[in-house]
Amino acid sequence: MATKLQFYSTVAERAAKEITAKRGNWQNFLDTAARLYKYPFPDQIMIYAQRPDAIACAPLETWNESFNRWVVRGSKGIALIDDSGDRPSLRYVFDVNDTEPSQYRSRPVQLWMMQQEHREPVLDYLSTIYDGVNDTLAASFHNIARQLAREYYEDNATEIRQRAEDSFLEDFDDDNLSVTFEEALTNSVAYSIMSRCGFDNSEHFEDDDFRFIHQVMIYFSPKKKD
Repeated sequence: MATKLQFYSTVAERAAKEITAKRGNWQNFLDTAARLYKYPFPDQIMIYAQRPDAIACAPLETWNESFNRWVVRGSKGIALIDDSGDRPSLRYVFDVNDTEPSQYRSRPVQLWMMQQEHREPVLDYLSTIYDGVNDTLAASFHNIARQLAREYYEDNATEIRQRAEDSFLEDFDDDNLSVTFEEALTNSVAYSIMSRCGFDNSEHFEDDDFRFIHQVMIYFSPKKKD
């Protein structure tokens, strides 16, 4: 009989394949990941696989001690694989919708949302950090995403090339590989930022913007052990 850890490891592997099997799947995943941006990528995959509608997740102790909220009886925790120790184990988080305030001094859960009055302060702040910021949020987010994608590729080009050797990208020369990788990463990062800020991304992205995401995701997949 498979253990819970084995079961959820299989869940993670299956979800990682499914989110890139269709471009729409990847966009749906990005919508979930945008709400849970503080979690690392493997945790985002696990949350999406179990609760794609999750809004804000935290361990039981955080809900109890920091927010004075209790998990609703019968709620099922979202399993995450913790590999920080000597051996992998499971830990669990709960979505805010699985909790309710206690009778005494519950702390409100305030979820930030982009409002019209935030536009100028956000643009002003971003302009102090990134190039390509103008008076349009959507264009500015896309320019920032491209800058971050380019920097990431430059810092990890050797490893990306090594991973590409066993994929559809094997025959790409360095220029085509960088363009393909940066395009996929740029669009994914921009989509996530804009989703988190409440944009209707159907107005800004097309399915074709993610045409290489399956191949690029090979880089982010765990390496097979020899």
